[in-house]
Amino acid sequence: NIADGRIHAEAFGPSSLKRTADAGAAPAVRPPPSTRPVPVAFMTSLKEDRWTPASGTLLELAEARGLEPEYSCREGTCGTCRTKLLKGSVTYVREPGASVADDEVLICSAVPAEVGPDGENRIQLAL
Repeated sequence: NIADGRIHAEAFGPSSLKRTADAGAAPAVRPPPSTRPVPVAFMTSLKEDRWTPASGTLLELAEARGLEPEYSCREGTCGTCRTKLLKGSVTYVREPGASVADDEVLICSAVPAEVGPDGENRIQLAL
């Protein structure tokens, strides 16, 4: 058997690849999505907005604010929308298939988490 993390694949168009967790790997424990409005700052473009549960993902919020971030799958599988998370805490509405570092977020499937480590969640993205 080959570990899932050692298998590399490409998917084009609306197709996607469903990854399976390695047998010994514990599933990721994610905080719940925020139920309250959360301020979001797009630091590179110097724009701000307020995310609400009706806003959808952080990608959808950025697009509604007039930004044009790169994306492809809108499912968290390709990694095209990978963005630096400068501040705040996020969670995913769909478990991402693409890997991300601790300071990155897949904005196509991410939303602000219920509470940040400091008790208040303010999101800052390098967009």
